[in-house]
Amino acid sequence: IEKRRSASRRHYEASEQYAYRRLQAALNSGDAFEAHEQMLNWVSRISPGFDLRQFAAEYGDDEFQRALSTFIVDLFSGTDEAIGARQLAPGIASARQACLRQMHKTDIPALPPLNP
Repeated sequence: IEKRRSASRRHYEASEQYAYRRLQAALNSGDAFEAHEQMLNWVSRISPGFDLRQFAAEYGDDEFQRALSTFIVDLFSGTDEAIGARQLAPGIASARQACLRQMHKTDIPALPPLNP
């Protein structure tokens, strides 16, 4: 039982959902560097090979793209005027939903036509 529980836990910790929950916690903590680290971790799970700006360009709106760019520049420039990490949460949630919809979109109908 312990092996199955451990395997299940490892599987969950490797999931996009787990990474997103950690990202949400980091955004709510107000620690910009931790939020950035968790964003990188999450994006690598939801869209392997994408960096944050690519992800924002593919799935986010213009406002989110601008906010993310401002956040990254301010974070590493050492200014005190950095956009709050919490302000990114709505844009991230919206982009995540767009990405998940795209990932689960199917062009094949669930059932064949009944009367061809």
